Amino acid sequence: MENFELSDLFSTAESFKLAGDKLVEMAHKNFEERELFQPAIYNYRHATELYIKSIIGEEINHNLSQLKKKLDSVLKNKFNSIAPPWFENIIEAFNNTDPKGTAFRYGITVPKEELYADLKHVKTLMSWLAESFRLIKEK
Repeated sequence: MENFELSDLFSTAESFKLAGDKLVEMAHKNFEERELFQPAIYNYRHATELYIKSIIGEEINHNLSQLKKKLDSVLKNKFNSIAPPWFENIIEAFNNTDPKGTAFRYGITVPKEELYADLKHVKTLMSWLAESFRLIKEK
């Protein structure tokens, strides 16, 4: 068993992503996509926030759009690179539906109309996003 430190944001991000994955797998297996949608998306959104924070340095801010701007600076300054559109789209989708990181946590849907996403597709996108963050972190 690996050592786990609570202060390691990247490991914590990986844990929240894994929790989201497990919820999606369980939801699909048990036909509970509606019931487990909110906690799965919360875990993925929180994992995304923590991945970014692990790259840019710890921040109190929960606004993914603002955090993404700081990530963009790191990518430009350290790697002379920019994030691809699909990467940015995932982060913006989480930010648009949950700008403060509390909507899925407390059961408040933003925007107010019904929200739906294919959880298996979101899981795939999160796998791509997580792998990208792993590559950035390793460099």
